[in-house]
Amino acid sequence: MLILLRKAGDSIQLGDNIRIFLIKVKGSKVKLGIEASRHIKISEEKINKSSISTKKPESHPLKTMSPLQAE
Repeated sequence: MLILLRKAGDSIQLGDNIRIFLIKVKGSKVKLGIEASRHIKISEEKINKSSISTKKPESHPLKTMSPLQAE
């Protein structure tokens, strides 16, 4: 796992087709923007604090979002 420290306004490039923007940080919440080609499937996975450890991660259900869906 690669862990990066970023501040609001920064972005991360993944390959040629995916860019992740750090839009806003407020307390323990982070707002991300994801820019990708339409053929790339983007899913959201929620991780419980108790599942973060050095042990092998458990599988979690994924929530698939359409490219233009906003929360």
